Amino acid sequence: MLAAVLAGATFARAEAGSSERDQQYAAWRDTYYGANVIEYCGLVSEEVKDGFRRKVRFLRAWSELPPAIEWRIRVWAAVRADYQYLDHSLGGHRIWCESDGLTAVRSFLAFRERELAKEAGE
Repeated sequence: MLAAVLAGATFARAEAGSSERDQQYAAWRDTYYGANVIEYCGLVSEEVKDGFRRKVRFLRAWSELPPAIEWRIRVWAAVRADYQYLDHSLGGHRIWCESDGLTAVRSFLAFRERELAKEAGE
């Protein structure tokens, strides 16, 4: 019985660590995928670019992801965005831009606003 309890505790700790890593990878994927969608959809602005850069700086500090893994995620995101663009061709990409594109824009702008508010409060 003690072995089962210890095994359960070990599994719970491993699962908790895995969960944080999963969150980090998801944040990286969403960030780079969103940046690619924004480019495809022509939604790039200086404010959006600034929000993207700030988010990448934050993610690098938070996750300490090795550069090689970050590069792989960037490639994955570019391929995924390219596939989605081609999958929504002949005008269907407008819906994709309104959903995924505007979601990414809002995310980067909101992140930027939070960072600017923190800087102003310092």
